[in-house]
Amino acid sequence: MKEEELKILKMIEEGKITAEEGAKLLDAIREDSTRDTGRYLGKRVKISVVDKVTGRKEVDISVPLPLAKAFLKFGLTSGMAFGGVKLEDTGIDASELQKMIDEGLEGTLVQVDDERQKVEIKVE
Repeated sequence: MKEEELKILKMIEEGKITAEEGAKLLDAIREDSTRDTGRYLGKRVKISVVDKVTGRKEVDISVPLPLAKAFLKFGLTSGMAFGGVKLEDTGIDASELQKMIDEGLEGTLVQVDDERQKVEIKVE
């Protein structure tokens, strides 16, 4: 079983997503892996949130790219928060983020910098 599938099953087990949402994510990952063989192999979406006052990294998440794509595809990013920062509150448009990932862009995709925090989303 792939790492992405295990992560989805763990999220279901922890009650973070429903079994129905998990099934959709699993289907999406399997569809992507057959269509894009090798294209996303080993690539990850990394999200970091740094407190600019203390310099402390509040969030440091690394998710396999196919899993991130599935979350975006099914709109499961709504209400998602990283270090207390909700994705929609940063002005980041999830559909634009999905478009950038689908186009194969790598490196820093989004960087939001305010007086208190710096949020960065990148593909590596």
